[in-house]
Amino acid sequence: MTDLNTPEIGASCRIERDAGPENWDRYNELLSSALLAFQAGAIDEAARGFIEVASVRARDEPVVDALGHLLSLVRYLRNTSRRREAELAAREALALAEAGSDGPHPDVVYAARRLQGVVNPVEAVVVGERILALCAALYGVPSLALGLELLGLSRRMCWADNPEQVATVRRSIGVLEQCVDADSTPAGAAHMRLSQMLYSTDLDEALLEAERSIDAFLRGGSREGHKEIWIQRRFINQHRPKATDDHLSV
Repeated sequence: MTDLNTPEIGASCRIERDAGPENWDRYNELLSSALLAFQAGAIDEAARGFIEVASVRARDEPVVDALGHLLSLVRYLRNTSRRREAELAAREALALAEAGSDGPHPDVVYAARRLQGVVNPVEAVVVGERILALCAALYGVPSLALGLELLGLSRRMCWADNPEQVATVRRSIGVLEQCVDADSTPAGAAHMRLSQMLYSTDLDEALLEAERSIDAFLRGGSREGHKEIWIQRRFINQHRPKATDDHLSV
């Protein structure tokens, strides 16, 4: 099975760059000033305040640098229903990551993904396209990280009602299937996603993708009875007769 903690996959799938525990109680005074500035419309002052509180915490808790604490702050603000403030902090984190790197860098990917999680669905797709370019530059084409990023982007396109969502899943499958030395489980997930997307428009192809998904999951080490395989088997058994009947009626 794929280990999502490996450096390449971790950069694409998870945010592990931030400071971890979201204990910001010690910094309430600094944070409150920044939040008040934001509420008053002083956006630049609020942005500087977010960077300052992250820098202070970095000096107190040097487990990571200011960027790591700023990424943690974004998550804290989002989780405490301050989404607009979280977006501002995320944009500052991305700018900080870009300023600290010369060209594509995993830090920029981390920051961009944190921003992607707090903006509206349409902008999240735009940010996702940028992350794709970063992953291609960092990990190559094809790469497991790029294939997984494409798969994740297809989900965000669905939320944004973007017409490119099916094409993006197909791109994901194309990339993942070229990663011959990698676990095939992600390709199974991509085929499963495509099958779900095609169900209402092309049942025959949806069933074919379900079969491909099962094959990829089995090659990846899953066994019969595994949740995803069970779901796909049930889908095929429920709809195969319908697909056959539809052909006969034409």
